[in-house]
Amino acid sequence: MYLVINLGLKSIRGIIYNSSGKKVDMKSFIIKTYINNNFIEQDANEYVSKLNKILFHFKKKRITYKIKSVSITSSANCLLGLTKKYKPITKVFTVLDFRANEVLIDNKSKNAKYLDPSHNLSKIIWLKKNKIKIFKNCKYWVNNSDYLCYYLTHKLVTDNLNYDKFLYKNSKITKKILGSHNISKISLPEKKNIGDSINLNKSSIARFGFNKQCKFIITTYDAICACLGSVNSKNIYHNAAEVSGTVTSIRILSKTKPKRPGSLKISYIPLIDRYLIGLSNNLGGGIIEWYKNFFITKNYYKDLKKSYFRGKNYFYFFPFIFGDRDLGFHQTSRGIFYGLGSNTNIDDLTKSVIDSAAFTSKYLLDRIKKNKSIGKISSVTLSGGLARLEFLNKIKARLFGVKTLISKDFESTSLGCLILMVVSQNDKEFEKIIKIIKLQKLKESNDNTIINKYQFFLKFIKKNKNLFNLVHESLVKKNSYKKNL
Repeated sequence: MYLVINLGLKSIRGIIYNSSGKKVDMKSFIIKTYINNNFIEQDANEYVSKLNKILFHFKKKRITYKIKSVSITSSANCLLGLTKKYKPITKVFTVLDFRANEVLIDNKSKNAKYLDPSHNLSKIIWLKKNKIKIFKNCKYWVNNSDYLCYYLTHKLVTDNLNYDKFLYKNSKITKKILGSHNISKISLPEKKNIGDSINLNKSSIARFGFNKQCKFIITTYDAICACLGSVNSKNIYHNAAEVSGTVTSIRILSKTKPKRPGSLKISYIPLIDRYLIGLSNNLGGGIIEWYKNFFITKNYYKDLKKSYFRGKNYFYFFPFIFGDRDLGFHQTSRGIFYGLGSNTNIDDLTKSVIDSAAFTSKYLLDRIKKNKSIGKISSVTLSGGLARLEFLNKIKARLFGVKTLISKDFESTSLGCLILMVVSQNDKEFEKIIKIIKLQKLKESNDNTIINKYQFFLKFIKKNKNLFNLVHESLVKKNSYKKNL
């Protein structure tokens, strides 16, 4: 059996699978996220407390000793500072934490201006500028999943893809950026390859009832795992995996590296000797969650589908509230509601917000298709939290214009993590192992107005780029960032 710990922005989940990808047991707990303007934080001590509850649940059911290996996956760029004794000294700066906008506005380094506020380097620089005492006591900088790995193994390690999230382009440019802010160096976890294994520590084995042969397997961050966990095994290399969790990611799997990738992100995974190529943005489930928290009640959220179909088609939402990474704007972009009238109501807002999630996915897919290094994309698979909204899936299928399938298991991140674990411990080929992924075909919406609405969406953002890129420096002045960590 295999245990996957999936640490998300809303919950921490422990799922036990057998080697065929069938869930044996599952336990989850809500993780509290603290939101205050651009501060979006979590508490690493809460991670440990909830992880303990999950592991004691499995121990009580007498299945922990059957577990062959354990792994942890979480979002990338969730920064945590540790003392020399490996104790958390900061809160976790989540991937959606944008306090480092201040760094981007004030920076004097030519290289630093290309950083975005979600990047780990931006957050480290912000901490030095604003919390110098805490910064001086930070011995190690880690991703949140690295800390839970340390908790179970007493080894401070990370995978090569997460390690690269602490660099900008390469180590040389990274040193220049840090040097421009008088930071001589940063201490990071030891870099390991995906698929490497390490021993659990003795206290974890004794306390939670793991067997002594159980190993911790190094996997990687959630966007990569989720794409691997929603691959179309019947159309492996001509399929785009669209994963909409807190953020949206669209990637294709390839045997070869594109010669001219342009702005496409490339992640090489030596364990399977494959490349994941694509784009991601901050404009997925996080937008829906923001809307749910600040505009509507819980009871209203239950009727989201009815509200959507009551909404009017002339009202638009341009969803850059978390900035932008891949639509050609700045990280400091702002969102806009457009078409406001005296008869506008909450249903119109609902429709516009949900449509915007579909539009950004369509835009990312088209960007990938336009790259001449990418072959024909003849199918798309949908997974992640937003894939639970069936009516949104049908809207996306109509926009994509190709065969669209949906994962039967919404836990595509955990499933992708499992696939990497199984590959690392078996001689089976990757193409055979991914057959554990189950998909079903999706019927597309017959609403042609959504296509016309998307065309207007494109025209508006292209003609009004300067409007979206306006930055109010008053929002990122130092007095806006006095919240204690």
